[in-house]
Amino acid sequence: MNYTNLEIKDKTNEELFKIAHAGNKEARDYLITSNMKLVYKIANETRNILKEVDFESLVQEGSIGLVKAVDRFEVERELKFGTYASWLIRGQIYQYLRDLNEMKPFRVRRRDRDLYKKALVSRDELQQKLLREPTLKEISDYIGVEIKDLGSTFNCMEGSKSLYEAYYKGEDGTDMMRVDTIENQNNLSEEQILNRVIIKDRLKKLKDNQRKVIELRYFNDLTQEQVGKVLNTTQVTVSRLEKAALNTLREII
Repeated sequence: MNYTNLEIKDKTNEELFKIAHAGNKEARDYLITSNMKLVYKIANETRNILKEVDFESLVQEGSIGLVKAVDRFEVERELKFGTYASWLIRGQIYQYLRDLNEMKPFRVRRRDRDLYKKALVSRDELQQKLLREPTLKEISDYIGVEIKDLGSTFNCMEGSKSLYEAYYKGEDGTDMMRVDTIENQNNLSEEQILNRVIIKDRLKKLKDNQRKVIELRYFNDLTQEQVGKVLNTTQVTVSRLEKAALNTLREII
């Protein structure tokens, strides 16, 4: 069945996805077009970090991720589409960046190696003081270097991987990049991706200390002992918080 533009706009998101998945091109095109702002937002965030990367290429790759999200989204999961789509858009862009990085061999300067080591130590120190992952600016201020120099060093030493390990917060304080390696994300099945997105969305319902424990344990892959050091508490407390958080997540998922 064909729909006019006016009829498409009158549909709810749930209805649009159902008829799009049933083969309706108008609904599918509308869902893609109306969510392109997500692609531009994520592409712009990435370009702000890696100035040398072509913006149009980022948009093109992000658009591929958006199309995948529209085609794969399951309405019955009761998950926000934007949350799910952002994951796939970023994954597609990161894959492109990794491939681009592998095509450009470079020589690491001693200055970059020294600054990189200093930044990693400083990041750990700040993490323990702030009880969260420090931003790139906080690290640069802490060691007294320009933020653009520090960003360049991370990119040089880790390539695309630095997007996950160095740039945690956007200018508005929201997460820009997750602490997951590109390789690990690309090896996840569709079900695993959905589970991670759903869990990340549901984390908002946890208490702050419980959420921090779950993020450090299951998204940063830290042991309970390591989490205790980051949060300046005991392993027993971490275990208790983790158990309570998992029980809460089971109830709401």
